[in-house]
Amino acid sequence: MKKNLLIKVLILNIIIFSKSFSSFEFSGVKNVGGRVAGFGSAYTAVAEESEGSYINPAGLAQNRIYKEVSLMYTKLFNIPELSYSYLGIATPDKGKGALGLNVAVFGFSSFYSEKQFALTYARRLVTQPTSEVYAGVSLKLLHRLYEEKIDPFSVVYDADGNEVNQEEKTFVDMNLGYDVGAIYSMKMEKNLLRVGVSYRNNQVDGSNVSNIRAGIAYNLEKKAIVSFDYDISNKSISLGGEYALIYRLLDLRLGYEQITGGSNISLGAGLTLRAWRFDFSYLISQTGLPNTYRISCVAKF
Repeated sequence: MKKNLLIKVLILNIIIFSKSFSSFEFSGVKNVGGRVAGFGSAYTAVAEESEGSYINPAGLAQNRIYKEVSLMYTKLFNIPELSYSYLGIATPDKGKGALGLNVAVFGFSSFYSEKQFALTYARRLVTQPTSEVYAGVSLKLLHRLYEEKIDPFSVVYDADGNEVNQEEKTFVDMNLGYDVGAIYSMKMEKNLLRVGVSYRNNQVDGSNVSNIRAGIAYNLEKKAIVSFDYDISNKSISLGGEYALIYRLLDLRLGYEQITGGSNISLGAGLTLRAWRFDFSYLISQTGLPNTYRISCVAKF
């Protein structure tokens, strides 16, 4: 019980005092979806489906046929009060582009919440028999709400030693941000090589918080994907892989991610049932925080 309380206090302090957390780049929250987490966030060059556009908006243009809906809801670090959810919608247009809308919500009980609303457009700029180039941009609205509760066990005094009546306060903060990204894709017989780069920029507390990532991914026929990401801003790496144990039915995933204060190892699986795919990942933390998980669903129609 005491250990769980200390963990909750630690996480709450990180939330309130870390600008990186408030820009949706915290190590436990920056990826959405079970598949992305299963890759250890090494998804800049893969960036498939609406979940992938959260990391690299250019990836949305890879979908030329289906409309998509992505859903995720997770309790982080085994703490009931700490939730993280995501809704993404994407559809290709009649030309060479695709449009997406996603909402990510993070909340710690009733004390703190972050909401990110993003409108994404991606397009195929070059289409050749063996190579393609995609580019995309996301415009974001960031909303934060923090309630300062009264501590019933503490007393505050003014400079004259008089007791001060404490009042609950609510802080609301709204900021803008944008993401831009590009992917180069090259066919190599039955294999596929992709190289991606993304730039994320958020306005937080009156200052710019930016992040640059580059990645490379290699599809081995239709059996496996191996990916590598380098976070240029934080000088960290991510590795991920996916293997189709049963093609178009069951995928297994493994990932490794360097983060501030340690690393995460992720284990994941994806189950595809016709137009539906269900993804699960389990993150083994090397930072002292509890292990956590992601469960998500993607529907194509």
